[in-house]
Amino acid sequence: MRVSVQSRFRSWWPIVLLSGFAAAMFWQPAATALETAVQEAEGAPEIDPAAVDWSQVEAESLTYRFRQDPGPRNSLGRIKFMFPNKFDVYLHDTPERGLFSRAARDFSSGCIRVEKPLELAEYLLRDDPDWTRERILVAIDAEETQVVSLRKPLNVHILYWTAWLAEDGRAQFRQDIYLRDAALYRALEERASTSGW
Repeated sequence: MRVSVQSRFRSWWPIVLLSGFAAAMFWQPAATALETAVQEAEGAPEIDPAAVDWSQVEAESLTYRFRQDPGPRNSLGRIKFMFPNKFDVYLHDTPERGLFSRAARDFSSGCIRVEKPLELAEYLLRDDPDWTRERILVAIDAEETQVVSLRKPLNVHILYWTAWLAEDGRAQFRQDIYLRDAALYRALEERASTSGW
C-alpha cells in the first residue's frame, strides 16, 4: 500500500488502558514515575495523579485520560513514524534498548519498535536536503514536538512471519502470537485441493 508517512520527533503518547487492567495496580505507582499527564476527561485540565484514589477507579469504567509527555523515558522513544491505517499501528523508537537482544519481540500492544530509528528517519528523509542527520538530531533534542511529512508517498508493508529461512539456510520458527497460521494453513489446503497440487 502506498501511503504518506510522517516522522514525529519528541512525540507524546496517548496511553490506552486495556480492559482487565486494574487502575489501582497499574497507575498509582507508575503515573508520576513515567512523567504521565492525567486528565479527568479529554480537554479537561491536567490533574495530579497522586490526588486520585486509584483503588476506587475501575479500569472498565475509566474516564481518565493518560498522556506520557516527551522525554527520556517516553515509551515511544525519540521518534515515531506514522502512516494511515485502521489499526492505529505505527513504528517507534524505544527507551528499552535491551529488548532487541531478545528472541521474543512481542512486547508492544500492536505498534512496532524500531531498532535503528535515527537511521530509518535518515532513510525516509533522504530526498529532502534540508533534513540532514544533524538536523534530525537537533529535532530530537528540541523542546517541542515536530511533525515532518514526506514529500512523496511510500510503500509500507508489514509482514508477519512465523517460519522462514535464515541467511545460513536454517529454518527458523516462532510462536504464532496472533493466531494466523491456522487460517493460512486452511487457505493453502483449499487452494491445493482446487488447483490439483
